[in-house]
Amino acid sequence: MMPLERRSTPSLIAEAIREQIQAGDLPGGSALNQNELAERFGVSRIPVREALRQLESDGTIRYVPNQGAVVSAYTAAEIRERFEIRGELEPLALRLAIANHTPQALRALERELTAMRDESDPARWGKHHTAFHRLLYEGAGRPRLLAIIESLYISLARAMTPDLALAEMRVHDAEHRAVLDAVSRGDAEAATRALRDHLGGTLERTLAAGGAAG
Repeated sequence: MMPLERRSTPSLIAEAIREQIQAGDLPGGSALNQNELAERFGVSRIPVREALRQLESDGTIRYVPNQGAVVSAYTAAEIRERFEIRGELEPLALRLAIANHTPQALRALERELTAMRDESDPARWGKHHTAFHRLLYEGAGRPRLLAIIESLYISLARAMTPDLALAEMRVHDAEHRAVLDAVSRGDAEAATRALRDHLGGTLERTLAAGGAAG
């Protein structure tokens, strides 16, 4: 990896490490040595230490006695619990946001959905997928709620299977379409029901595949 530029921050370092994890370059249980990371990114240990704190706060890494920072490897029970929490918080955020979805916001959601439909690369599809979910909830006006959702989402997205199958991406796309169609109609009941169905289906596919997506 090329050294980060001088303007780089701990957040940029954290994001770079997170992308490596999501790409499968750092599987669960991998050790993260501060000195090695500092050398790799061309920075001191201080921003690396702060980056690791950020990754620890969202569950991406854990600190293990006598080993230090390691990439988290979730059990099926831990994945299920996170999805159960998402299944309560995200429909709440969507219900709060739906009345505030402007035509501009709906067009942005449609663009992300179209981009997902036309994308075959899992990494690029994942970026549009993240943006779609974020846009769904932005209008809620509940920054603490959205921060919790973001943290849960990040903690699961880091375990996304790098070789996500095209067929699975298309299943996600169809479920997202059902959510967006209901949002476009202003039908909060149908939208939250479609979202719960999507999250429940994603959980079962995740456990069956041994990875995580959402």
